[in-house]
Amino acid sequence: MVGDAPLDIACAQRLASGGIAEVVLSAQTRSSAQQAAEASGGAFRSTVLLDGAAPTDALILLEPGPALTRDVALWAARTCPYTTLILAAREGLALCHEAARASGLPPWLILCTGGIPRAFAESAELARLAGASVTQVCVPVIGGDPPSGLAVLTRYATVAGIPARDLGLPLEPPWPAKPAERVPDGALVVAAVQLTRAVILDRRQVLCCGGWVQDSLGISGGFVIAPLRVGVRGAEEPLHLKLTLEERSLLQRAAAADRGSCWS
Repeated sequence: MVGDAPLDIACAQRLASGGIAEVVLSAQTRSSAQQAAEASGGAFRSTVLLDGAAPTDALILLEPGPALTRDVALWAARTCPYTTLILAAREGLALCHEAARASGLPPWLILCTGGIPRAFAESAELARLAGASVTQVCVPVIGGDPPSGLAVLTRYATVAGIPARDLGLPLEPPWPAKPAERVPDGALVVAAVQLTRAVILDRRQVLCCGGWVQDSLGISGGFVIAPLRVGVRGAEEPLHLKLTLEERSLLQRAAAADRGSCWS
């Protein structure tokens, strides 16, 4: 991880508590690194900057600016070009583009939290209506950064594998696409941890994150938010959904937002 804000420390602690990998938090200054080490209680290590840092399986940035995104992506391209870059940010697709064009990293190794918080919120509401655990509910979302908005694919919503529409649950129509709501800091941390675990453990877990889609869902190549299979190779492939014209148009607008300066 790169950063030294309370949000970064909280994410590092969550990852370390899972025990799936060694967690190293790279702080901006020596004093920040010492403070992070004291806050960790020995759960993770702290270093200063990325110079001399060892190759890693996943690099996580929480709410980074474009400059930090570029710097870390360039470091990854030089030091560990097969690592997955995870951007936990409210407008993550734009940062994905920034990282790809600055570093030349394979675009499928660049992910952002995208629609994970929104998909979880929709799943939690459906779980409440169904009287089920949220772990048994799946509500996919697609879309892009603001102002594109996100469309909730209610027709694909399931409860314990059963289509929600077959259970007679009240479902909102997916259109018009809803504007992105401000994601709480805690939801960003949880989404970053989900993505990281899927990558490190090679789960090939389907998450509504932001990632590279090539020749699928009506996209010839671009970063979009969609249900993607996530594993050690980053965004492997999306679910093959039957989309309406409006949904295809939404994804195409998201993919074209900065395509001219990215991979194609």
